[in-house]
Amino acid sequence: MIYAAIICEYNPFHIGHLRQIELLRRRLGKDVVITGIMSGNYVQRGELASAPKYERAAVAVRYGCDLVLELPHPWSCSSAEFFARAGVRLVHALGVFDVLCFGCESLPADVSVPESAVGSLDYTPEEAAVIARFREYLERRRELDLPMLPERAGSSKLRAAEEHYRAKYGPDAFFPTSPNDILAAEYIDALDSAGSTVLPLPLPRLKGLSATASRAAWERGDIDTLERLVPAAMLELCKSRGAPVSSENFGIALPMHFRLADTEQLARCCDADGGLAERLCKAAKESTSPSQLYKRAAAKHLTAAKIRRAALNCLFGVTYDEVSAPPPYTLLLAANSRGTALLRRIKKRSQVPVVTKPADYRQLSVEAARAFGRSLRADGVYMLACGDSGNPIKMSPFILQDS
Repeated sequence: MIYAAIICEYNPFHIGHLRQIELLRRRLGKDVVITGIMSGNYVQRGELASAPKYERAAVAVRYGCDLVLELPHPWSCSSAEFFARAGVRLVHALGVFDVLCFGCESLPADVSVPESAVGSLDYTPEEAAVIARFREYLERRRELDLPMLPERAGSSKLRAAEEHYRAKYGPDAFFPTSPNDILAAEYIDALDSAGSTVLPLPLPRLKGLSATASRAAWERGDIDTLERLVPAAMLELCKSRGAPVSSENFGIALPMHFRLADTEQLARCCDADGGLAERLCKAAKESTSPSQLYKRAAAKHLTAAKIRRAALNCLFGVTYDEVSAPPPYTLLLAANSRGTALLRRIKKRSQVPVVTKPADYRQLSVEAARAFGRSLRADGVYMLACGDSGNPIKMSPFILQDS
């Protein structure tokens, strides 16, 4: 039996995710057990997740994931380098996975899986070529001492890095420019740096199916478009919630935080150095909403995601030391019967604890309990943004019963 992990966000879960899971089963065999290491209530683009983590995880299990574990805050809401490294560290520490799968735009969407490759951990020629291309890029990046790439295609920093790279290695040299390929490079780099036995496995990414398009249709209330983009259970979730959750739900609270905060203290937070804390505090004086705050803090050298992440990190006091450390726990969000069987296997082998219910976190080590407590407070703020007065410590995982 093969155990596969996918570092994911499912924000929201759309048809492209469903096709990826189906493709993974075709590639590794129908008996492959698939685990999603999923962002919690805060996501990598520096936003609140469009729907609560347990609800998104439940949809994922209904459509092919066997187990969903949380990549908790603040790691879920960090730059590509920290996000990828934290996810890979969890996959490695859980001690059971054979492969880490990820969408990759460098692999042609129409590539076929030969019969001989089904159920095999040996790479197809196309997969091997993609992995080799990424590793060559990573080696060259280290030679040039290139900084971590920004996630936004077309950003000035990305263009400058690409020009510097191609000046050295030629105009046809592979250089990742899409968000998915940038993350793919970081996954491979993190696995190699950890000396992990987990194999990176690229999967083709289908064009025209994206979380961005799905969120936009949801925000507009465009049900006809949503029906083409998301599966039925996700569509029902969208309808029941009315609109996706976002930082706009914070209202005046976010700019108020920056009006009251100490700028020097905020500058110590992750992503808020280099003058960004000062920009946010200055912008807050003329802002009454998160969108106004972000717009007034904007600059050509800053991606929108970095500004949003900095704002959230300042709100929660997240430091570089926190996101640089490996996640000391994970939380069960959803599972089916195969997932619960895998969970028992994980608990025997894992180097990090898997918390079944939030209320159990007090049994963790001091370090893990402290990290869980910080994430729990962030979840409480998220629930307020959802208009939910409930307590996140009382939540329970979704378990799909066999029919």
